[in-house]
Amino acid sequence: MTTPTVRLLEAQVADAGRFRQALTPAEKARAGRYRQAADRDRSTVSSGLLRQAAGGGVGRFCRRCGKLGDHGQPVPLDGDGRRVAGMSLSAAHSDRAVLVAACSHALVGIDLEALALAKGWSGADREAFDQVALSDHERESLAVLSTECADGARLRAWVRKEAVLKATGLGLAVPPRGLEFSDAAPDAGAAGAVLRSWPAELDPFCSGPVAVVDFAPRAPGYVAAVAVLGASRCAIVPEAVSDPIPLASNPIPLPLEAL
Repeated sequence: MTTPTVRLLEAQVADAGRFRQALTPAEKARAGRYRQAADRDRSTVSSGLLRQAAGGGVGRFCRRCGKLGDHGQPVPLDGDGRRVAGMSLSAAHSDRAVLVAACSHALVGIDLEALALAKGWSGADREAFDQVALSDHERESLAVLSTECADGARLRAWVRKEAVLKATGLGLAVPPRGLEFSDAAPDAGAAGAVLRSWPAELDPFCSGPVAVVDFAPRAPGYVAAVAVLGASRCAIVPEAVSDPIPLASNPIPLPLEAL
């Protein structure tokens, strides 16, 4: 099996001005839904990176309702608003960093979290997080770790789970505590974790191999992971971010099928 290549694009929220003038009306409307300026900037940067990764327009497809619209996972569109077959996209942001992943002929998901997120956690915050995000076995494994190491493990488990759930297109509609990983053996190549269990609704996506790769973004202070369905490993290739080019027209979304 050919090892899938994941193109990785990374930018900062401070880069929003670089992308703003090239947004389509739909992208501007999506950013405008947020009340906070920082959230609008994250949306703007994410749209710009997705546009570069797709090489054109980007729509949103909801796997649960089976429609193209204003929510769901990002999908590439051609000039007529039709899906570009054979490419999968995923985006993530946390604090000041924004990441986008693109993969040909395989479903991809990406997630990241700022390590600073856990610094203000109380014991009650950790308990609430663990109940939502971690399996019983994962919670038990944290008991032998220091608070700082346990918090890092919590966030690492979270980005792995979100990456897989984003790749399926189902997202957090599936309880993340139902997924469980073990670290890969040192000779396992690029894959940094092995998905050992998952909820039954993920059987169509996870019964075959799933590559889950931990990586460090350029910006310090984050944990991140990429997941590729149907592959035992993948190669992450960083891509330089170019200046955005406005689309000649705003693609008209048409119905599409899941990848």
